Amino acid sequence: MAKRERKIAQPKEKSATAPTHVLAAPSESPQSVAGLIAPEKLKERVEQLRALETITNDKGQEVPFDGEAKEIFVEAFEAGYPVIANTLDSLYNLGRFLDDVRTKLKPHKLYYKWLEYAGIPQGTAQSYVQAYNRFGEELPRFAPLGIKKLLIASRLPNCVEYVEQHEDDIAALSADELAKQIKQIRQKGRKKGKGGRKPTYEEIGKVRIRRSQDGTRLIIEGTTQAKQKEIIEAVKSLLSQAKE
Repeated sequence: MAKRERKIAQPKEKSATAPTHVLAAPSESPQSVAGLIAPEKLKERVEQLRALETITNDKGQEVPFDGEAKEIFVEAFEAGYPVIANTLDSLYNLGRFLDDVRTKLKPHKLYYKWLEYAGIPQGTAQSYVQAYNRFGEELPRFAPLGIKKLLIASRLPNCVEYVEQHEDDIAALSADELAKQIKQIRQKGRKKGKGGRKPTYEEIGKVRIRRSQDGTRLIIEGTTQAKQKEIIEAVKSLLSQAKE
């Protein structure tokens, strides 16, 4: 039998020590926090999943549980533990992992059901995916600020640049104080832009390219400074070739 090409990325283990917690089993009602069960229950839960022939999908419909969708679902369930268990240490890894699972399971309408089995509330998953999508590879550097403040800052179109310039100030503010500050900045931006030109963006994958407000430079969000330089140099090269 040919091997499947679509694989859920397996996170690297930090040590050979066995994990102390694993993903939670689903409950009748939505959970308010990510649930964890004893490690010896993981194998049992995986065996139960593999034995299922049908499953209730994200729309409440009972559908066949087999083939590629089942393999992705179970594989992500097993692979998710190291990522979820280290949530506090790596917002980036969790956001990237959940974004990957969502991309693969959404077409099968099984993403929310997977979250239920993994013990992750939909709102929590959405927060980490949003943080990952908005801050990209800069997320690990900003992670000490906490997911709540990063989500508040993500309301700004230039969130990466803003957090980079005001990281110390953001750390000193409470989440409520930051929310008020971001709200004021957005209101000023709307008033300033009223009747004028609206900012334009180009989105390439997880990267957003825009011009600065004064129009003197390009700002690339969602990636590292090193990557920004590589992209800019690549653009310059293409433009020079076009002139030739």
